[in-house]
Amino acid sequence: MDSIVGIEAKTKLEEELGIFLPIELFITGLSIRELTESIIPLLAVKPLQMNSEIRDAPLPAYKMDIDSWIVHRKSKPQARVKLFCFPYGAGGGASLYRGWQAMLPDYVEVCPVQLPGKENRVKEKAFTDVRRATDVLKQVILPQLDRPYAFYGHSIGAFLAYRLAHKLWSEIENKPGHLFVGAYSSPTILPNPLLSATREKFKERGYDDIPDQENLSSLSPEKIDEILAVITSALGADAIFSTSGASEELLRLLLPTTLAELQMVRDYNMVDKLIFDISITAFHGKMDDKVMASEVSAWRELTKGPFNFHTLPGDHLFLLENQDQKQLLELISHDLEKYK
Repeated sequence: MDSIVGIEAKTKLEEELGIFLPIELFITGLSIRELTESIIPLLAVKPLQMNSEIRDAPLPAYKMDIDSWIVHRKSKPQARVKLFCFPYGAGGGASLYRGWQAMLPDYVEVCPVQLPGKENRVKEKAFTDVRRATDVLKQVILPQLDRPYAFYGHSIGAFLAYRLAHKLWSEIENKPGHLFVGAYSSPTILPNPLLSATREKFKERGYDDIPDQENLSSLSPEKIDEILAVITSALGADAIFSTSGASEELLRLLLPTTLAELQMVRDYNMVDKLIFDISITAFHGKMDDKVMASEVSAWRELTKGPFNFHTLPGDHLFLLENQDQKQLLELISHDLEKYK
């Protein structure tokens, strides 16, 4: 189940059983039987003790099976092109794209990418280095590239999609056919403007830089609250998590992933522009107060191929169903008609 359904189930069971249940149980993909087996022992455990044990549990290594990475996919063997979709940071996951298949033409197969540290993979360590991320992602999706393909990435997902697209373009014969990016400043703009604003907010609180997600376990609850306050202020994570139906508990659970994503952007240094000839279509939300239109249109500097720029009415999350999802998918469909 995704975060929305998971939170609803968690709330209902807590009311019925009168105990605290960790959100991890409801978003990590457990079957009903596995969930039951996990809950029964907790009936005899004090809530605070249980919460501490869950928080301090070690994180497993990355899973490498394709079903862990591509989720909510409806296989379409006759599709002419695959569209791999990368979620935004601060709570975004592959479930964002679960409704896209029904709204796109039959010749497009939507492949939502689930990254470590998100939703049902919340117990896995999130990427902190974009080179490591693209190395792993290339290994995972290479067997899936049996036909033409394109990428859509939103916010930090656009950054990751771009680096993976360039890697595949430079290293394999079946190169990406199109790159769609939304709500993210062009990687040619360094340092990233939103990251710079976030770092300044941390410095105002007395931090030298963005806190290392590896050190969270040693911090006091008060320090964690302080970090969360900066994140929600700088990234608008309060709105993002509210839109996702999330709770404060989930916000805390995903804090290591959010800090890891910020570290990945912070440590990126474009020594040379990674230019290619892939078609790029960039999208900006007119009401986006995190990224400027000029920063998004600067993606044109990264391709020698066709470039299109569209402004949609919504804000930083214009891809959502209650904003401009329909218009966004119509524009994506138009650009993918070449595969019809």
